[in-house]
Amino acid sequence: MRSPLRWMCLPIGILVAGMLTPSEGHTQVSLLPSAGLYSPLSDLLEVRDEEGMPVLEAGRKSSTLAVGLAAELGSPEASWGGRIQLGYATASDVPIEGVGCEDCELRSTLLTATAGVILRPFPELLILRPHLLVGGGVKRYGFDRDDLEAEGWDQVLRNQTQPAIHLAAGGALRLGIVTPRFEIGAMISRIDGVGEGASGLSSSDDLQTDLFLMVAIPLMGR
Repeated sequence: MRSPLRWMCLPIGILVAGMLTPSEGHTQVSLLPSAGLYSPLSDLLEVRDEEGMPVLEAGRKSSTLAVGLAAELGSPEASWGGRIQLGYATASDVPIEGVGCEDCELRSTLLTATAGVILRPFPELLILRPHLLVGGGVKRYGFDRDDLEAEGWDQVLRNQTQPAIHLAAGGALRLGIVTPRFEIGAMISRIDGVGEGASGLSSSDDLQTDLFLMVAIPLMGR
């Protein structure tokens, strides 16, 4: 069976190929650096022993600064377009509670790579052209595990890459020669909390929803 990661990366390859393939007509490509806020909506996970009793709880990460870079295919006036993008949520604290882990501290980062289709089914509202985005990609969880290793929890909350669904809504503002974009997006995935060396333990398998509220200014295109 093919891995989910391969299927989630497939749209990225298709969009890249479309951007690099010459066409008879004029195709606009915009480069969009962005900055904003990252905020998770749920706790990371809970680890339980063989009897189902919680032994470690990793709560909801703190909100933090997020930055991104995207390449967008198509004009803001078109009814649809494509986008590939990278996003990075800077390190933030993760609250940890558990047996033998009273003083544990943990910081985590999040790296995302996605591809999606931009849809503009709504009419323009004065200077605003709203849009929706549907796509997929991967999320890379990174953890500073020094404190967890000191407490013997190094097989929990390990660095990992997970396939994710990307949904977003936003708009482009017509402000003369500049067309800034704003967008709120949700990255939905799961996270594995227990490694091979943690026998007798299991972790919750709840969906992880991470929000990105971003503003972008085109460097190319408009």
